Amino acid sequence: MKLRVGILLSVMFAVACGETVESRYPDRAAAVADGAIRRGWLPEWLPSSATNIEEWHDLDTNRTVASFSYEASDAPVLPSECRFPDPRTAKIWAEKKAPESVSSSVRVFRCPEYSETDRAFVLWVVVEEETRRVYLERTAA
Repeated sequence: MKLRVGILLSVMFAVACGETVESRYPDRAAAVADGAIRRGWLPEWLPSSATNIEEWHDLDTNRTVASFSYEASDAPVLPSECRFPDPRTAKIWAEKKAPESVSSSVRVFRCPEYSETDRAFVLWVVVEEETRRVYLERTAA
């Protein structure tokens, strides 16, 4: 009986440790105040006009999914390492992240990133220019 309880508690603890966190911020200032940029859950290049910020991350895998809106006069400036991927990949990402968008107004970027421990990540960024909405997903490379 004690063994079963021990196993059950171990399984419950392991499941509880698989932690995902979802956050919403009205603007960039709120995200900065909460430390979301400092901790790497949102990119440093988040425009000062960013609003309606939604962010989800998995603490075990470091996968992050986020989106935000921006003002036309303050479009995001991505790092120089960001590149346009293969057009087929771009089309898949545009349809996945901004399905209601007009395809000609969607730009997709693939940005390599490295953590402080030199762990490689890929950041996919979809910029939907017509609605001024950005979608991003960071995964381990």
